[in-house]
Amino acid sequence: MPTVTYTATLNGNPISAGWSVDRGDLGSVAAGPASTTTFTPTGTTGGLVNVIAGLNGMTLSRQVFIQLTGSQNGSNPGNPAEATQIPSMLAQLTAGGGVGGVGGEGIGPAVSDMPTLAALGAPAGNGQAQGLTFLYPYDKTVFPQGLLAPLLMWSWSTGDADAVQIGLKTASGSFSWTGTFGRPPILAQTGGKFIRMPIPQDVWTIATNTAGGKTPSGMPDTLTVSLTVAKSGMAYGPISALASMRARASTIAVGWIPGRSGAGGCSSVAIRANSACALGVINAATGQAAALRGSSTTATARVAASWDVRRGLARKLTAPGPADCSGATWSTTR
Repeated sequence: MPTVTYTATLNGNPISAGWSVDRGDLGSVAAGPASTTTFTPTGTTGGLVNVIAGLNGMTLSRQVFIQLTGSQNGSNPGNPAEATQIPSMLAQLTAGGGVGGVGGEGIGPAVSDMPTLAALGAPAGNGQAQGLTFLYPYDKTVFPQGLLAPLLMWSWSTGDADAVQIGLKTASGSFSWTGTFGRPPILAQTGGKFIRMPIPQDVWTIATNTAGGKTPSGMPDTLTVSLTVAKSGMAYGPISALASMRARASTIAVGWIPGRSGAGGCSSVAIRANSACALGVINAATGQAAALRGSSTTATARVAASWDVRRGLARKLTAPGPADCSGATWSTTR
């Protein structure tokens, strides 16, 4: 997982400071006291977090903007969060409030047909001529965090589908995910049409936790849900609906501030927490690192993390770090 390292200095010299973050759900730092600390993202929530250095009751913070990206082709029965969303018997469609607690026929399998995949990647039209529209969610729906993943429902003149592609993306870029799914297998037993599907629960939890946070502009983030539908080798869309989150209170991880309660520590009122400007590469697969260090900068550091939705693990992350003077973003490779 990419990390960001910070150094506290006084008159250009490193000094011991206490360290903390204001969003413990986004990441953590070693509390110190120490002259440096490393911010490590959790990889489960994106957005804006402040890394805070403290000394003698005074604090200074620097921002880190975490971007999460992911993709998925088909359901994952081995993932406990999705297991309840994959029915195998007709009785499961009505038991306990329906599949996943929201009804429908569950999450579809992977799409392997290459023409269908190509069509989803390059739709023949926006779906307007086919009357493609969301029945749910409604545009500008407000979703409280912590709820079950919603059941997406759509309508179009074709009436049935072979596959769909669902997208979730925040306005700030803190989260982006694309999921591709075929017809839920249970439809072979019901004889119904493919006109609805829930969002995978694990993905929805990450998306809504992320979208509930603030953006670098200070405004609450929003989440766009998009849908592209394919039938007989032709795809249409995407259509989209805007959603916002009713966020829960932020979690806080508190670090020790030297000198606050009479303990030792520098008494100067001047303290700087700087991220070293560097062009380094950290490869999570090999653990090797290289860096070309330069001058200090207080620019916001951006970090992009990716996860494997089938395993819940980071995969081959490569990232320039700890921060970049030009504001370049970290990228991910597979």
